[in-house]
Amino acid sequence: MAALLCRARVLATRSRSGRSRALSTMLNPDRSAGPYQTLPEYVRIYELGPRDGLQNEATLVDSSTKIRLVDLLSETGVAAVETTSFVHPKWVPQMADNVEVLQGITRRDSVDFPVLVPNMKGFEKAVASGAKSVAVVGIPSETFSHKNLNCSVAEGVRRTIEVVHASVDAGGAVQGICELRPRVSV
Repeated sequence: MAALLCRARVLATRSRSGRSRALSTMLNPDRSAGPYQTLPEYVRIYELGPRDGLQNEATLVDSSTKIRLVDLLSETGVAAVETTSFVHPKWVPQMADNVEVLQGITRRDSVDFPVLVPNMKGFEKAVASGAKSVAVVGIPSETFSHKNLNCSVAEGVRRTIEVVHASVDAGGAVQGICELRPRVSV
C-alpha cells in the first residue's frame, strides 16, 4: 500500500491551494540559479493509486479499504485523486465496486475526484453514480488499444471524443491521458 501512496502524475499548473505552492517552495527554494530555475512555480499532483495502482492487483481489495485510501490521499493536499474506473467488471474485476467506492468517499472542495471511463456506457454509469469529473484515455498503438479498450485506435478516438463532448455538455471536467508504451512511434 505504501508504494501506491507514492505513485502520482505531476502536472504544471496554477495552484488552487497553498499546499501546492508550499511543495514548490520546498522543492525549489532558490529559483534564480542552478537546475531549479526550470521547475514550474506551481505543480498539480494528480494521484492515480486508487485506480491505476489497484486495477492489476490479483487479490481483490475490499471497498472500505479503497474508500479509506481515497480519503487519506485527499487529505494530503493533492489536487486530484483518480478514484475508480467505470469499466466492465469482466475486464477489470478490481473495479467492480466502482459505484460503492465513488459514493462512499468523503468529498473535499479542494480536491477533484475523476473516474476513468472508456466509453459512453461507463460515462453514463459514472454520472448516475455522482461523478463530477472523468478521465478518458487515448492509446496510439493498435495492439495496446485492442488489449486495453477492446477496440481499434480509430474506434478508441471516436469513443473518447463522444465522452468528452458528453462531459462538457453536462458541465463536468475532463482529464485526458495518452498511454504511450516503449517502442511506439507517435
